Amino acid sequence: AEARAAAEAKPRDARLWVRLGDIQLDARRHAEARASYEMAVKMDPANASYKFRIGDATLRELGEAADGLREKAKTGDDAARQTWKEAEMRRVVFAIREYAERVRAHPTDLELRYQYGDYLLRGGKFREATAEFQQSIKHPKRHNASVLRLSTCFERTGNLELAATQLRKAMGDVEHVNEETCELLFRLGDLEEKIGHREEAYRQYLRIYEVDINYRDIAQRLERTKPDGAAGGGAA
Repeated sequence: AEARAAAEAKPRDARLWVRLGDIQLDARRHAEARASYEMAVKMDPANASYKFRIGDATLRELGEAADGLREKAKTGDDAARQTWKEAEMRRVVFAIREYAERVRAHPTDLELRYQYGDYLLRGGKFREATAEFQQSIKHPKRHNASVLRLSTCFERTGNLELAATQLRKAMGDVEHVNEETCELLFRLGDLEEKIGHREEAYRQYLRIYEVDINYRDIAQRLERTKPDGAAGGGAA
């Protein structure tokens, strides 16, 4: 009530409408939040972040709806599972449209490029996603995640060698294996195995096993790719 009173007392102050919208969004009053953000845009149309908040409110609403349906789908109900998939796709379709506009407005924003690519990937638009991850790979905080997703895009479009190449480059200078690099190594090992590079797959799996013997199904993968005569390393 206080935030609304403040916005209505100074209706030309866009920041007050944004503050009201943020409070409404936190309370899951999505339509009211959008209306408040629209007032902020009206008062300050040059501020793109206010316009983005309108889209964020819709994304939050679609996301919360999909998440709720996902919980129902976990019960094994086929109808609930289908409804959840449809809701999730509505979220992805809206997000692709929303982030395409944001990237057009801010093409050098690597975080936006990453988020846009992620939604494109989830929407099955692998070639379009590839172009975004080729840009977001320059983002220090999103580098490894971008490499992982870029390799997925290449794999989904049938180019296993290019997919593996991205991961080989990323892992070339890595000396210490941690949780994040384990995921990259696992993907690289999986790709090497699919390509037919059994010994190289074994080498990647072994790097993971040396630091975490319980990582996914690493023991089984290590055993099946083990070169003839190699020590089991406890994987048997």
